[in-house]
Amino acid sequence: MFRKYSKKKELKRLTGVTRFATPFLTLKSIDESKLALRAMLALEEWARCPYSSKMEAKKVEVILLLDDKFWKSIKHYLKCASPLIKVLRLVDGDANPAMGYVYEAKDRAKEQIA
Repeated sequence: MFRKYSKKKELKRLTGVTRFATPFLTLKSIDESKLALRAMLALEEWARCPYSSKMEAKKVEVILLLDDKFWKSIKHYLKCASPLIKVLRLVDGDANPAMGYVYEAKDRAKEQIA
């Protein structure tokens, strides 16, 4: 149902190349899909869906619709993790960057997080 209302977008992205970044990419996708998720939960089609009456679905509804702390936590995580992901991509890449370049990237990431 989410794919239908989000223009065939996926919430969870699994890629072998960025396996260390999968949680980051998944949360980024959830954050970018906030409006689509909330809109989907407001539909009559969702209310008629057999999954909507399950306890787990009710908990998710409350979190997505009412829990601002959840959305703020995602924003905070993305802001803090983004500089680290950049450093990990640099180190995990095919090219072997000079150690000085890696240390510079690490120091920049620490400053951005602080």
